[in-house]
Amino acid sequence: MSPGTLLTHAPMDKDVLPDHAYFHVLLDVADSLDFIMVQYYNGVTRPAKLGIKGVLPGRSEGFSAYDI
Repeated sequence: MSPGTLLTHAPMDKDVLPDHAYFHVLLDVADSLDFIMVQYYNGVTRPAKLGIKGVLPGRSEGFSAYDI
């Protein structure tokens, strides 16, 4: 890639959960990524409705994606 190029990734929220196989792929290539933009729509979290922390029991928290 050209100098100054940013390498990003935009996984769905379920992809950054530790029990998902793609999470481990992201960990393997993390040193090569400049940033990750987690997509929170139509997925396992509902941050607009439930917030990102302290959601309903049994629901995934958006905050957990940043707690690594």
